[in-house]
Parts: sequence; structure tokens; C-alpha cells
Amino acid sequence: MLKVIDKIYEIYSDELYSQGLYDLNDTITNACNLIRLKGLKRYYKYIIIDEFQDISLERYELIKLIRESCSSKVFAVGDDFQSIYKFSGSSVDMILNFKKYFGYTKVIKLTNTYRNSIELIKVSNKF
Repeated sequence: MLKVIDKIYEIYSDELYSQGLYDLNDTITNACNLIRLKGLKRYYKYIIIDEFQDISLERYELIKLIRESCSSKVFAVGDDFQSIYKFSGSSVDMILNFKKYFGYTKVIKLTNTYRNSIELIKVSNKF
């Protein structure tokens, strides 16, 4: 199975390269390399991250580089109960140990969230 997946990935990579295209991971890696080489030309006071529980090590590295370059503050929203992207490199450890990765941290826990319309909430509450 690994040989088949490896061959598919090789074809995928060759096709991207032949068309001068990048996938998300390539884009993140290239952005990190550019920041290391040239720094940032903009200042970011805040970095806002949604779905933090699904962050990969590569994405963390990009955030870390931007944060260190600008002394940015990080505002992250995530749910440690629903990390689903382990296959793409996410680590629930980053949300469980946020302070270890980002230093000073203030955690505000939301105990109730409503992502649906009030009408749907009313119907579901009756049910």
C-alpha cells in the first residue's frame, strides 16, 4: 500500500512542479523560508487563529516566526475535544499545552456555544 501511495504522491508532486503550482504545505514551508531569509515587511499586532485544535507543526512554525518577528499576540479559538486532523499533522498537545508553545496565556473557556440559528436551537431544545 505504501508503494502505491508513494507513487501517487510522486505523480502529484511532479504535476504541481510542472505547472509551477504549490499546495498548502508547500506554501507554508515557502513562507517560513522567506521569513527566515528576508524577515517580514509588515507588522502584525495580532494573529487570530480559528480551529486551533487542528493546527499542524508546519502551521505552528509559521505562526511562531511571525509572532517572533513582530512581537505579535496570538488569539486562538479551539476545542480540545474535537481534533480530527491528526492525519495532516495536527497535534492536540498544542492546544492542551498552549502555554508551553506560546508563553503567557489567558484561557477563557466557553461552556455554551451556539453555532446554529435561534430557531433551530429552540426546536432542538424541545426535542
